[in-house]
Amino acid sequence: MKRFALIIVLAVLLVPALGACQQTTLPDAKADFCNKLNAYSDALDEFNQLTPDSTVDEMKTAKADVDGAWTELKDAASTLADVQLDEAQTAMDGLMQTVDGIPDDATLSSALDTVVSEVKTAREAIDKISTTVCVDLPEPQE
Repeated sequence: MKRFALIIVLAVLLVPALGACQQTTLPDAKADFCNKLNAYSDALDEFNQLTPDSTVDEMKTAKADVDGAWTELKDAASTLADVQLDEAQTAMDGLMQTVDGIPDDATLSSALDTVVSEVKTAREAIDKISTTVCVDLPEPQE
């Protein structure tokens, strides 16, 4: 009877654990990556929407959103062997260094041209990835 109870307890514990070990399919991993890539692209758009009248807080919010979306994109890319983020990483580093290098007393109008240039570089890098990784995905069903 103890053996039977032990088997039942082990079965109850192992079945959910085995389900958690299920591998993600390549199409699912690509779809997740492309969704994260779109989210990163949307976050970059926040920088493009900044104007000389925007506040430093708005720029900090845009930076935090881009940084968070980038982290999620890198996590999604780690499941795909064919995705290379080197160029995008360099562009992201340049954007973050530019934003971090803006003095607290600077006006956004004085820094905006440089930030927009860095956003353009980041966008170009992700557009290359998008056109090579995300082209064969089916349209999302609603």
